[in-house]
Amino acid sequence: MDDRSAPDAEDTRPDGRGHESAGVPGGELTAVLYRAVHQTAHRLQAAAAAVYLLTPDGGELRAAMIGGSPPSVLTLPGRMPLDSPYASARALASGGPALLADPDPLADPRHGALAYSYTVASVPLEGEGRRFGSLTVLRAENRGGYDEADFRRLTRIGDRLVGLLSGLQDRGVAVVPGTLPVLVPVFGTEPQAEHADPVVRGVPGVPGSTGMTLLYALQRLTDMLNRATTVEHVVGAAELCLTAPLGARALALASAAEGRLWVLGHSGDSSALVGELHGAALHGGTPA
Repeated sequence: MDDRSAPDAEDTRPDGRGHESAGVPGGELTAVLYRAVHQTAHRLQAAAAAVYLLTPDGGELRAAMIGGSPPSVLTLPGRMPLDSPYASARALASGGPALLADPDPLADPRHGALAYSYTVASVPLEGEGRRFGSLTVLRAENRGGYDEADFRRLTRIGDRLVGLLSGLQDRGVAVVPGTLPVLVPVFGTEPQAEHADPVVRGVPGVPGSTGMTLLYALQRLTDMLNRATTVEHVVGAAELCLTAPLGARALALASAAEGRLWVLGHSGDSSALVGELHGAALHGGTPA
């Protein structure tokens, strides 16, 4: 999609002043960030894009805005130290593009960490003696890696964003992240469902349908757990909201005590799972 044909192409004027009628919450900074993540997600055919900004004390990066489709928008870290191995931090530290095949390098794969199906690229947001943060993009792993053209596109968008942020700062607008990132949908970024997937999630070909369906299940699980008063209630909620949507065959609820896992409840074809988990040492190599 060409930026000029994007639905929000007129939502931000060249001087960075956003229109409140654009439906974007907040003021000028929010409008500028929204435009940037929208452009980035579409130009790089990504699942999500994010702007990380330095905190006022310059001590860490925080996600100011994340745009794209669920569940990818929920997988990006909300904050990170400047010396962390994440692509966003490395791009700002090095002053150049950074690539990361695994966006959670702090996870220990020896302990059964699940594979992550995205790759990350980031460029620094800095220029003329000013450092704002990083512009980061998340792409589905099956789309392949990032080439030089991708990095040129990302750098150009980042350079334009730096100019707009500098203009805002010159007018007295504080270019700092909030306590929580603003999440915004960018339609057309949701990957097509695999035909081989036996679990139906949403409407194939309808952007946002799969992610919204999964988010509904998680939201419903949260609500049911808030009202649960017994182990049976917890297991029943998980069975309804997780086991069925994910097409799982078994479920076990375990509690950690005295260095071991103890199964409190289970459902489905779970005899083997219970036998594996009940009494297992916490330092074992299983995902649980």
